[in-house]
Amino acid sequence: MAIRYRAANADISEAEVCSLEQPQEAESLDDRERLAVELGDRFACDHLSIDGAFFEQLKALFSEAEIMELLMHCALYVGVGRLAAVLDMTEDLPEGFNLPFGHGHNVTPTSGEPVVVR
Repeated sequence: MAIRYRAANADISEAEVCSLEQPQEAESLDDRERLAVELGDRFACDHLSIDGAFFEQLKALFSEAEIMELLMHCALYVGVGRLAAVLDMTEDLPEGFNLPFGHGHNVTPTSGEPVVVR
């Protein structure tokens, strides 16, 4: 993850963040969290695999409103991530974004320097 927020330091460890790469094996996630991470992964990498059978899995654990909220978040974050890639913003973040998570560093919108958009 490119940006870490200090407020989350007490809520999630570095190991838990890394476990999101393989959510089915992540011991810290419950079934709903695993399925939500799988939805995000499918939405970003293989959206056509979100079929009727997968929606049935979602419906077993989430309300319709929760499914819509998850889908809206997926659309927002995937879309903004692709916008950042198109604008070539992802490689040259200010140095402040590279500081270690939770070491007295507050992340601000520019982290002390402007983000260069080419």
